[in-house]
Amino acid sequence: MAEYYAHIMAALKRDPTLSYNDFQRLMWALSRIDAPPPLPWQREFVAVSVPKLRHLRARALSELVWALACWGCRPSPEWLAAFFNASGPRLGDARPEHISCTLSALSKLE
Repeated sequence: MAEYYAHIMAALKRDPTLSYNDFQRLMWALSRIDAPPPLPWQREFVAVSVPKLRHLRARALSELVWALACWGCRPSPEWLAAFFNASGPRLGDARPEHISCTLSALSKLE
């Protein structure tokens, strides 16, 4: 799995990087496998995700924070602030299941 995660990280850092839709699909997929990424990979992933946050829709944001919660990842206060800045304005467009997924994930991050 380590080699697979290395390929994913390379794709995330490549220019041009993954589209925002592909990034969302990746989050959904990674949150559902039984082999969470190693902690150093998670830290690097959190750092790579920050500039993408403001471009993601409510569903993608909920899947991103859900993936982090599934992995047991604890993002920094700075990442959480960027997440709240990106997700707050999208609450009006969010479907109820995305809001509940986000709230559930955030409760697991505490």
